[in-house]
Parts: sequence; structure tokens; C-alpha cells
Amino acid sequence: MLSRAFRVARSFASQQPVNMPGYLATKRQVELDKYLRDHKDLTKRLHPDTKKRYNRLSLPPAPLKYKLHPEPQKLDFLQPLGLTQEIPWAINRTKSENLPVYRRYSYGRTQNYTEIRHIEGDIEVDSPDQDFCAELQKVVSHQEIEKKVGRVRVKGLHKESVLKWLYLLGF
Repeated sequence: MLSRAFRVARSFASQQPVNMPGYLATKRQVELDKYLRDHKDLTKRLHPDTKKRYNRLSLPPAPLKYKLHPEPQKLDFLQPLGLTQEIPWAINRTKSENLPVYRRYSYGRTQNYTEIRHIEGDIEVDSPDQDFCAELQKVVSHQEIEKKVGRVRVKGLHKESVLKWLYLLGF
């Protein structure tokens, strides 16, 4: 053991490469070793349920069914643009004329979700093309959606994207 440590110390002093496995002689070799390592695919070691969720969240975004208004120069969420087509559900604005999209936090701010309230109409229509939750999933990158009476909860903070989507729909 002592002779091995001597060889390593001597090689560091002379800046000559060490021919022993596991030891790198110079700082430059250490830096090169950081960049030349093989990329480890971490998804192989995930739990099967986590793999399913990871695959679902990494899907490419699907095209939206309902036509959106062209995006104006300045977004003014107080003035609704008006609907461009018939939609089987509606979002009523609050008394202060804002869109009812809120950020909610629970369990000491460790769980975050976005809540959409004042929903009227058929949230769950027989055909998945007209389903509110199916369209919302396209906007929020396939996150989990929890349906309640008159409101919907989306896992994660997606207030800006949902507000913009509802505004450009015409609500």
C-alpha cells in the first residue's frame, strides 16, 4: 500500500501520467474525464409507474381542436375577444371581470396546482374531441387533471398558459 501511494505521489510531482486504474495524473485529465463520460440513461432505473408518467409528460404537444384568435400586440385579459365557434362548455368571468384561473398551494407549498373555476356546460362529452379536459391537457403538457364540480385542478403551476389559452379562445 505504501509503495502504491509513493508511486502516485511521485507521478503527481513529476506531472507524468499514472498507469494505474482509477487514478488521473493531471487536472487537465480530470476535466477531460468529466466531459468524456458516457451519458447514463436514467429512465432505465425508474419505477414502472414513474416511467409511464415520464413518457406521458414528454409527449410532443398535440394540435388544439378549437380555433384561437390571433395573438394581439398587447394581451388585455379584461376585455374578452368573443367566441369564434360553438364550444360545449363555457368559463364565466369573476365579478371583477377576470378569468377564474388561480394558483393553489397545499402541504406547506410542497404541492402546487392550478385551479380553473366557474366552468359551465359539458366538461366530459361523449366524444373525446370536444372534451374540455382533453383540450386542457394539450395546453398543460399532459399533466394530471382532477375534475370537481364546477372546477378543474391541474397538477403544477400553469396559470399563464391557461390564461392565455382561455383568452385566445374568446372567454
